Amino acid sequence: MNLEEAKDIIYLSKEEIASIQRYLNYEHMNINILSDFSPETYLSIKATSWSIDEKPEELVRNIQDFVNLYSAMYKESRGKNVNQSLVRGTSNKRVEDIQGVTTQFWSTSKDEGIAKTFTEYGDGALMNIRVGERVPFLDPTPYRSENRFDEREIILAPFCQASVEYTDRYNGYTHYKVIMRKPILDRKEPEELATLQEEVISGFSQNIQDIKDLDYLAFRIESMNRAYVQAKGDKAEQDYVIEEARKAREEQERLRAKTSDFKDKLQALLKGLCRQKEIEIDQAHELVEEDKTRRKEEAMKKRAEELAGKEAEEKESARKTKVNELITKTEQNSENSSTLETAILNTYDEFVHHEQMARDLAKKFKIPYSRTITTTSSRQLIERIQMNLQEIAAKVAGAKVDENLTLEDAKRISIELTSQLDGIRYGVEVSKGFSELIQANRQQAENDIKRGIYERVQAAIENARVQRYTEQKASIQGEKVGFLGRIMGKQQLKQQKLENLDLKIQLAQKQAERTPQGKTYSIREMLVDIRLCVDNELGGKFTPEIQEIYQMIKSTYQDKDAGEFSEQYIQRLAGQRLAAQGKSGLPAVQNGSARRFGKTKAEARMLETENQGLRQKMLKMRTYSLKTDRIHSEQEPDAMAVFEQKLKGIAINTQPSSRVATRNLEDTLELW
Repeated sequence: MNLEEAKDIIYLSKEEIASIQRYLNYEHMNINILSDFSPETYLSIKATSWSIDEKPEELVRNIQDFVNLYSAMYKESRGKNVNQSLVRGTSNKRVEDIQGVTTQFWSTSKDEGIAKTFTEYGDGALMNIRVGERVPFLDPTPYRSENRFDEREIILAPFCQASVEYTDRYNGYTHYKVIMRKPILDRKEPEELATLQEEVISGFSQNIQDIKDLDYLAFRIESMNRAYVQAKGDKAEQDYVIEEARKAREEQERLRAKTSDFKDKLQALLKGLCRQKEIEIDQAHELVEEDKTRRKEEAMKKRAEELAGKEAEEKESARKTKVNELITKTEQNSENSSTLETAILNTYDEFVHHEQMARDLAKKFKIPYSRTITTTSSRQLIERIQMNLQEIAAKVAGAKVDENLTLEDAKRISIELTSQLDGIRYGVEVSKGFSELIQANRQQAENDIKRGIYERVQAAIENARVQRYTEQKASIQGEKVGFLGRIMGKQQLKQQKLENLDLKIQLAQKQAERTPQGKTYSIREMLVDIRLCVDNELGGKFTPEIQEIYQMIKSTYQDKDAGEFSEQYIQRLAGQRLAAQGKSGLPAVQNGSARRFGKTKAEARMLETENQGLRQKMLKMRTYSLKTDRIHSEQEPDAMAVFEQKLKGIAINTQPSSRVATRNLEDTLELW
């Protein structure tokens, strides 16, 4: 491309503006569905009676709109950052569907109140989004109709990497912290993109039909399941239904694989086209920047030639600038040093205070607590910084900086002092983030204590459950089964009872093992756990161990919010959770089992069904535990370690003996 073409490329085209306006004027659904064109997405949109474009020629237009919108975002946000947190109103179900990469253009708002209007009733969730560097975004305000309500909207590009972390639930909404990082798009050759586009367009209509067929097959399989139950007693009819259901499931799997392949191709096409736009825009900017650099160099050369005869004036100006800079920095040093020292000492005192409070709670609950700042090198670093500040103050006092300094003396003194003075200014800027570290440390200490309490609660529940089930198992093992009892199935019933208790013991131990790192622990939910165990598994009687921890929790935390820790409220929550668990309970034995096999055999069959459910529950727990560990693998940095790292940086930058060149604070500050 030539320079004029490059200049045209870096600005929004008429086609891109038109695509933005179509997206804003109710075409967003047809554009957004392209990047996640799955049967589930298509059918859920159709269920809302939203009109979806289903013609190949409309697909071509929507693909072009998708790429144009991404291109416009990339152009508009290039070299810019979103300098504030954004909020997106949604539902918990939609948050759970995020698998690390966004597949749609995300509409967000700068106003939490506006974002709340987009949450789903009964399942409201708010995502507080921090946008990283090089994430394409667009402020659509200039492209909206003047009569449209100002949603203070920012639209984020698809294919971004998203880290989602649950934070808390309050005021009726579940809150999540989301970190968005730039998209990673694969580069594809033009020939490969052309092939992909041809396959997508030619296969689009069939893919729509395949999705509709999948929907019908789901209905058909559900109907055959009902038909099987209704044909009870007619083996031939049931065999026929089973065979038809098998054929339907095979066809269902085939269509799932086929629609999944189409979705992957369409997504690969979109990513490839968007990456192609990124490369084109970057190359255009490089060409324009090269031209700017060349023009700037020519202008500088011309300017240097013009100033060749003004060397003395320039030298004097440089002297005054250097001297004034030194005077300003030395005059500000006393205030900067005092501000820095106060911030460091106050922060350290807060850390020590939080640590002591946590240790007192740990001792009370008889749980371990290992986080400490008093045994680290933090205090030594603080003392080292204080010594640095004293030595720098002495050097400043002996430098005798005034407006009569020569340029050579000003440069010499600058070499000796500027690095340390800038180091103190650097420390002051870093200390502005200490309040956030204090808050993070307080939260981390509290969460560590709650995790310890949680582990003790689970251990107490496990001990109670295992003891109860073990006693029941010993009783059953002692039962004798005679010859007649074996014929009636009592031996089989006994085996099922013993297996049932073994599974319950294993399940209790597995539940106690689940303590995922990064989890936010709820004291109230711990009380509900205890109440459920006592009321439903221990006959309403507390064990001494459970009684001790239960009363200790209530006496420690109920003063903070008495209503949430009252017996009546805990009982109500336990009832709600028990009812919810009942909805997803174990399958029941079919009617007629007692008549066919007798009461004993029917009871054995029922226990066998329950045991199958318990084994399945254990498998789900293992799967859930692995998934939860992955979600919480990216934990917040330890505030103590961050504070110590900041102290190290300040100590190095204020060291009088260092000879580090004067810093550009905007380039060196790394605030947490």
